[in-house]
Amino acid sequence: MKPKNEETVVSRDIYEIAYYLTKTACQIQSVEVAEDLGKPSCTITITGEGIKKLQLDYLNSKAPVDAISYRKSLSYVRSLVFGEVNKSRKRGVS
Repeated sequence: MKPKNEETVVSRDIYEIAYYLTKTACQIQSVEVAEDLGKPSCTITITGEGIKKLQLDYLNSKAPVDAISYRKSLSYVRSLVFGEVNKSRKRGVS
C-alpha cells in the first residue's frame, strides 16, 4: 500500500528520472518496453515523496543538481532501460 504522501510519475525521459533519483529518495516501480514506430520505447514509473514538485522544477528548467550524483543516477537508469530492452528483444517484443 502506497504511503499518503507518495506520488507517482511516469516518463520516457531518462534524464528526468535521473533527476528525481538524484534529488529525492524515490523508487523505480517499473520499466516497461513497448514498440513505438518500429523501435523499442521504455516507460519508467517512479514513486516517492515530492516528485510532482520536482517534476514542475524539471519541466520549468529549474532543476539544479550535483553533477557527480546526477551522472551516477543517469548511468543507473540507462543500465536499467538497456537491460529491459535487451530482455524484450530476446522475448521477441520488439
